[in-house]
Amino acid sequence: MNNFEEYKKDPKHYIEESHDECINDTDIRREEIQLMFKEVIDNYYEELLKEINLEKESKLNKVDEKISSVDSKKAEIESIKIDENLDVYSKINAFKNNQNSIDDGINLVSNIQEYLTQSKFKLTDSNNEIDVEDLFGELYLRENTSFIYNEDEIGDDNRSEATVQLVIKDFSKFTKKKNSKRCRVKNFEWSMLIKISNDCEEEEEKEKGKRIGFYLQCNSMDGLSRFSTNVNAQFTLLDSKNQNNDLTKCGNFYFDKEKYQGFDSFFEFENLEDLSSYFNREDDSITIKLTIK
Repeated sequence: MNNFEEYKKDPKHYIEESHDECINDTDIRREEIQLMFKEVIDNYYEELLKEINLEKESKLNKVDEKISSVDSKKAEIESIKIDENLDVYSKINAFKNNQNSIDDGINLVSNIQEYLTQSKFKLTDSNNEIDVEDLFGELYLRENTSFIYNEDEIGDDNRSEATVQLVIKDFSKFTKKKNSKRCRVKNFEWSMLIKISNDCEEEEEKEKGKRIGFYLQCNSMDGLSRFSTNVNAQFTLLDSKNQNNDLTKCGNFYFDKEKYQGFDSFFEFENLEDLSSYFNREDDSITIKLTIK
């Protein structure tokens, strides 16, 4: 209680300080990603230039040989002579016999003109569909995630199991995805990922056919590069009125290189009424529980 007296003196200061810390973390993240992107893009750009220049050098080394072949073909064609003393039919046969050589010369010139004026490479259009939220990170509400551990494993990062409970508030406005806070089980870091998606392409159909997916996400990707792990996950969508109606799905997931695994269509709905009492209308929320073993 004595410590709380300090907070009472200037509560605004502590609010400002805590949010300034979050803003500072966000600014640092932006700088980190900008630097990372600059390095990645510059390296990729240099690799493309290297490939283009190698092709250019290869062409420069062969250009004299190509031009010489045209000169040889030209001389060959110019040396063709038709004896004027031949009758008409013999002259026609002579022209036919030399036609292949003339056609070869025309094709050779055309190919070399293309060789000189066009690179064999062309740059594809860029893909602007970057998942900024996944790259940058998302804001999550600290108070929305709670953990349940076995009493004898509370301080143990190698704990055998843990339960994560996530409350998604303002669910009626929820359109994309949300992550829970992270916890450690079996020395790997885990979180819960919730995504809403649908298969409709037409704008007026966007609200129909929604699917809510529940996923177990491994945040220890560096660890997965050295070790794989196998975990059992139990997802539960809590009924806000009767726990006997909780909706549960279980799965055994093997993590090697996959970042997250789970159920793409844990629950399908078109509107909030379809969620029945899984949707808490009093505070516009749903609650999901994940047990990891």
